[in-house]
Amino acid sequence: DENIDLQGEVEFLVAKYSNHVDDMVIDAPEIEGAIDLLRFLKQKKIKIILSSATPESNLKKIINRKGWDFYFDDIFGAPRSKNDTLLHVLKKYSISNRDIFVVGDGIDDRRSAESIRCDFIPVGGIELKPYELTSYSLAGVKSYIKIN
Repeated sequence: DENIDLQGEVEFLVAKYSNHVDDMVIDAPEIEGAIDLLRFLKQKKIKIILSSATPESNLKKIINRKGWDFYFDDIFGAPRSKNDTLLHVLKKYSISNRDIFVVGDGIDDRRSAESIRCDFIPVGGIELKPYELTSYSLAGVKSYIKIN
């Protein structure tokens, strides 16, 4: 049947494109200060939860291939929303919103933090510029954590 062949071809092309995008992300240089911040948080025994709009299976593949699994206590991606991830983390780790902070560069990060009334640390994102008075570098996040 022609429709079955077309559907199979579309699925093949989507998978090929997805793998290509994953490979590009894996090969991309680290955002300045990212590994240093992750090491700092690990040393402080702060749980690190990654929440992204990237599909979860792709996200886990990327993190694994970069060799960063060690840094993260949990990794969540689409289809779970960032709001749902935060609610899940609060429950799973039996913590309050005062024990959590969101580091992000997008308005969805800010809104997810607002949804549970936790601290939000904006980093460098162009998307946030109209909304935030202060935007930290990843190195600046360490200073924020030391102060608070």
